[in-house]
Amino acid sequence: MKIACKNTDHLNKPISWLCIKPACTNNRFLCSMCTSDHEECADNLLRIEDLMKSKHAENLNMVTEPSVKEAISLLHENGIFENHDLPIKIFEENLNKHFDKLTEDFVNKVKDTKTKILNNAKDLFLQVQVDMDTFENKLKSVYNLNSFKNILEDLEIDSRDFEAANNLLTKAITESAEKKNDMNDLTTTANSLNYFIKNFIEIDQSLFREFQKNIPFQIFEGYPKVHKLLGWDPIKKSTHISLGNDNMNAKKDFYSTWSTMGNTAVLGNKVMSRGVHKWILEVHTEGQTIMSPQPPFHWICFGVIQASWANDMENFPYKKGFSLSSLGEVFNMTEVKKLKNGYDDLIYVCNLDMEEGTFTISHEGSVLVKQSFSLKGMNLVPFVYLYRADNNVRIKGFMTA
Repeated sequence: MKIACKNTDHLNKPISWLCIKPACTNNRFLCSMCTSDHEECADNLLRIEDLMKSKHAENLNMVTEPSVKEAISLLHENGIFENHDLPIKIFEENLNKHFDKLTEDFVNKVKDTKTKILNNAKDLFLQVQVDMDTFENKLKSVYNLNSFKNILEDLEIDSRDFEAANNLLTKAITESAEKKNDMNDLTTTANSLNYFIKNFIEIDQSLFREFQKNIPFQIFEGYPKVHKLLGWDPIKKSTHISLGNDNMNAKKDFYSTWSTMGNTAVLGNKVMSRGVHKWILEVHTEGQTIMSPQPPFHWICFGVIQASWANDMENFPYKKGFSLSSLGEVFNMTEVKKLKNGYDDLIYVCNLDMEEGTFTISHEGSVLVKQSFSLKGMNLVPFVYLYRADNNVRIKGFMTA
């Protein structure tokens, strides 16, 4: 039911974004890999998912932008708006098919295993001689079973003499006890038979309990895998940084005058080792005016850093990261273009391609800095370093492929 990207180089990836910027001349329908053509359209990119949730199909007249209208019509034609449960139903149908096949295969394997066990048992019984006839003959030689039977049958008639029958039973048992040699042989034969039954016929239930415990259902935990949107991590942050807007905005707290200076940082909630990722940052260094003989160092640094290096959020090692500062400083990257009017209060686009090992930071479609060497094999996490109170950085958007 997904609409595939028309760009053949993108392996028919599904369209997930729509550009509604009136002056844009590029393709309006975007997959996650097409966004490099729309660097200047950051504020005009609309998620198809958001369109679906907004139920615009009920009133198409409210939408005047032709490209939006076209997108909604396309989704409407595919029956997505009419049935908001369609995605989960499609998923459920596919899941049922796979699990039905999995169940069928599992049952067949269980049946095969059961047959093998039974065949092994039959072979064993052919090899091991169980002398049931000997046991029966010795049993009859010790106990007169016919006599016991007659005595018990006499008790069932109305004119039974319980005392006489009891005396007969006592006599029969006493006579059996006097046959010591036959009794010893019977005991030996019985013990042998009991040993065989216990060791070869009895089912070891512990094997089945252990098998039940070790069926690896835990491999399905966390499925289906959901692409987690990028946000600031509420755990991996400085105590002097507050998060808002569903953890999309990070702001340094104003808790005193000049003591607000500090090497405080917050990490993104997504470690990136594979795939292509793009996020848009709105950086604000303007904050409350702080009276001091020193200049107000409203200073921000942002980029990515090796996850294993980012442990101390109160004394963050920003110089180890691949980043750009609000003063135009570059760390472990190569400067491509310098901004003449400064770096404060701007919107930046970060592009991280772990398949190619590249990372760039752009502004208004122009690459400002790029990585100095390949980043392949690293585990990188976005970060923002906020030095002074009221400094804040907001994540405006995130795409991944």
